[in-house]
Amino acid sequence: MLRYEGVNTFYGPIHALKDVTFEVPRGSLVAVLGANGAGKTTLMNTTSGLIRPRSGQILLDGTRIDRLPPERIVRLGVTQVPEGRQLFPDLTVAENLRMGAYARRDGRTIREDQAEVLNRFPALRGRTRQLAGTLSGGEQQMLAIGRALMARPRVLLLDEPSLGLSPLLVRQLFASLAALGIATSVLGLKPVRS
Repeated sequence: MLRYEGVNTFYGPIHALKDVTFEVPRGSLVAVLGANGAGKTTLMNTTSGLIRPRSGQILLDGTRIDRLPPERIVRLGVTQVPEGRQLFPDLTVAENLRMGAYARRDGRTIREDQAEVLNRFPALRGRTRQLAGTLSGGEQQMLAIGRALMARPRVLLLDEPSLGLSPLLVRQLFASLAALGIATSVLGLKPVRS
């Protein structure tokens, strides 16, 4: 579904990604592991169009996306949950979820998808009118993923989704992600002991 072919990304003279080549099969959960500074976030930002590779290509179902603007990549079905969640802290949970569907025009199914996100993350169900900035770290992570799901992604990119979460919440989060049936690429995954 998602294919990287010899991708090279630079920050000025710094060669951050070197000839990256791999595939993400449809419906898979893929983890990219590495030390800090290894290029995990750069890989995600390159996939999302926030950074352009100097060479190589990224294909989504055979369509080249590495030269498209980020908003076009989102419309094609690639959605990113950045490290640090980057929620709108002064908006409510419900408003943050609706922001994830900003490019959609199907009001009825948007409401249905919001109900599905709240079913998937029941800790948020009773908090739809609560400001996102007042949620716990785990609840904020659920909201950030829920907001991304509102875009109906075909590929979901998560940057350090387990950061600051308890081992129990991490297990619940990944069980929920596995049930989605969409290609999910997890970057910066921290090891969790059972």
